[in-house]
Amino acid sequence: MRIGLIIYGALQQQTGGYLYDRKLVEALQHDGHAVRLFSLPHGSYPAHLADNLRLTFARRVAAADLDLLLQDELNHPSLFLLNRLLRRICQCPIVSIVHHLRSSEPHPDLAQVLYRPVERQYLESVDGFIFNSHATKDAVYNLAPSVRSASYTVAWPGRPKVYDERPAPTGSSSTDRVVLLFVGSIIERKGLRELAYALHDVPPDQWSLHVAGDDTVDPSYASTCKHMLRKTQGDVHWHGFVNDVELQRLYREADVLAVPSFHEGFGIVYLEAMGYGLPVIAARSGGASDFVRNEQNGFLVDPEAPAAIARRIKQLLQPSTRTRMCKTAIASYKTHPSWNDSMRKAAKSIYTYINT
Repeated sequence: MRIGLIIYGALQQQTGGYLYDRKLVEALQHDGHAVRLFSLPHGSYPAHLADNLRLTFARRVAAADLDLLLQDELNHPSLFLLNRLLRRICQCPIVSIVHHLRSSEPHPDLAQVLYRPVERQYLESVDGFIFNSHATKDAVYNLAPSVRSASYTVAWPGRPKVYDERPAPTGSSSTDRVVLLFVGSIIERKGLRELAYALHDVPPDQWSLHVAGDDTVDPSYASTCKHMLRKTQGDVHWHGFVNDVELQRLYREADVLAVPSFHEGFGIVYLEAMGYGLPVIAARSGGASDFVRNEQNGFLVDPEAPAAIARRIKQLLQPSTRTRMCKTAIASYKTHPSWNDSMRKAAKSIYTYINT
């Protein structure tokens, strides 16, 4: 069968969403299907809205004579109107892969006046969905109730490979600083500023923090975070963007992953950390709630409540608490589906659109 996939840029981009898309493409190709990529250029939101006028792009997709067209929901501003044309000229089902909604992220109210109706119109323009979490599905249904009757499947991202599985619980003694690790781009949604607020209420001689993530995406915000963390007078280490080998080392040397995001469509970084035996401080909003069990393998927090985050960090200063949660974190990781199992589930759902 001939299957198309619309994305922004290249498929090899290093984000969780593009990893998911790559794994799905690999599963489809393993089954013998031809997958053709259709790339739209990265740009501003207004530029993406203008993509709806790319009639030559639509004709190029139609010329591929596809049996099914997949779309990464990230592309919704480019397709919310263009899909009407694609439906007519392609005459094949359109399925959206939804990692998280733009309108689920924190934005000014005025921006949401634009984002929400555009995203809703896009969701109403497709035939079915592949969701990466139950929370993502619920967010879609809340924004666009009319799509509740559409076919869907929930296929979690698979568990990432762990290169040095911790055989025993984490072992910082009561006299050691507890090593906190933040992993993620230094952008507002990830909640590093809110973590800094929380750490002001935790004695600085009891913790150290390692920050691993690209700080060039929003330099002004990154500068604010650095300033706030300096004011904690704690032991803070900035690593910037790190490669896989360095990230593995940071996981092995950490005691707790602390990424109090405002929203995560799934939050694969939490699952990865669990594989290294780390309890996690995770986003309450979004897909992390699918596998982070509050007070068992981690804590689900509201980033706008720094006092509550500080309280959870103080709980994790206790070796007995970390030991208990470490064991549960490892067990959660081991029982999570593999990439192969998850993508088989997603691929199977795709085939039902073609066969009906």
